[in-house]
Amino acid sequence: IANSTSGGDCVNDTGNSLNAASSNNLIEDAANACGLSDGVNGNIIGQDPVLDALTDFGGPGGQVFPLLAGSPAIDAGTNTGCPATDQRGATRPYNSVCDIGAYEVDTPLTTPPMVTLTPGVSSSFAITTTTGASITVSVPPGAVTQTTDLLYQSPSTVPGSPPNLTFANIALTLQAQIGGNIQSGFTFAQPINIAIDYTDADIAGLIESTLATGMYYLNTSNGLWQQDGITVVSHDMANNHIVFSISHLTQFALFGQAETAATGFTLTVTTVGSGTVTVGSRIGTGSFGSFGSFVCGAVCTQVYSAGTVITLTAAPAGGWNFNGWSGDVVAGSVMSPTINLLMDTDKAITATFGLAEQKLYLPVVMK
Repeated sequence: IANSTSGGDCVNDTGNSLNAASSNNLIEDAANACGLSDGVNGNIIGQDPVLDALTDFGGPGGQVFPLLAGSPAIDAGTNTGCPATDQRGATRPYNSVCDIGAYEVDTPLTTPPMVTLTPGVSSSFAITTTTGASITVSVPPGAVTQTTDLLYQSPSTVPGSPPNLTFANIALTLQAQIGGNIQSGFTFAQPINIAIDYTDADIAGLIESTLATGMYYLNTSNGLWQQDGITVVSHDMANNHIVFSISHLTQFALFGQAETAATGFTLTVTTVGSGTVTVGSRIGTGSFGSFGSFVCGAVCTQVYSAGTVITLTAAPAGGWNFNGWSGDVVAGSVMSPTINLLMDTDKAITATFGLAEQKLYLPVVMK
């Protein structure tokens, strides 16, 4: 299998012709195929081999690029001269005919589901992960210039992670197929959006605010997680919702920074006057436990994991009014009885209550 990311899959420096009887090769770069023709002697020219990331199966020669579902290399080799095992040591052939290349698919592969994209027509579909998170892919009308099948799946694991980051249990693999052939290096004419509704369990032990910079794609040519071409559109931590835009296709995954003891922050709530503040954390998992709602009297403190969103609700006592917040409050929310605070540092906030206006009615004595 030849699958160079820079092209030139087959280069003949000697100037001599390659043996025309060479068979069962898969060369993606049709412009550099050393004179071999597609469909002749079992050769496949100009098709993406649909490879997974470089994977280490252990032992000598254990590193290999596995074939994914839909790869034209599956069952396209020849049993003549086919080794008894593949590079990992797996028995071949698995089916009746050996696969092309160093990897023999030795488990049944399921073709991923797909949606057909039509030029000028918008499209949207949703995927539910094994953890209950929802991934919605939205494709604008101008994203494709010809009818394209978009294959998608959400793997539960990914190979490795970027430095100092932890997998957030959400991944998405996208592949474009035109005329039945997987398209290598496919790029949308307009970016598409990926909206993720994650669960608290997905990000347990992670700093939620770091998810905004945590979407990566797997570069299958070098096995590294990279971010070029990915843009964060919005991140609504109060509703576990984040949106990214992408233009190219591969495997994507969401990562976050793990919490440490140093990433816990203290919230101090003080009330002035007669009233209470209900403190509720939307999430509070990780190093500092999980806290439900509680009512704060004069003064209360609590330590929360970094990235936790706190909801504060002020309630005046009878005969009193809520006069506003002061301290670490977002501008524009001073007079709102219910506010949200992002715990990205130690914060202190005060709720002030004042006596309601009292009307005194005096009797009028007429003489």
